Amino acid sequence: MGLVKNLLYAIYDVNDDLVGIYESVEEVVINYYKVDPDNPLFEIKKKYVHQVVYRTKKQSHTQSIKIYCYKEE
Repeated sequence: MGLVKNLLYAIYDVNDDLVGIYESVEEVVINYYKVDPDNPLFEIKKKYVHQVVYRTKKQSHTQSIKIYCYKEE
């Protein structure tokens, strides 16, 4: 089983306005959260992005942003 490719991560703010679209979790962390890969918080932020995606999918989001994960077609 290989890695899933061609995923897009769309971030929406609390008003459901599109903030940005990124091609990877790493891109979200670097460009949205402004955390460099050599920063110790980088791995923590990656896990947080996955949690936000999960909560958004389950519609149990209480955070100020929503992150949807789409398969690019």
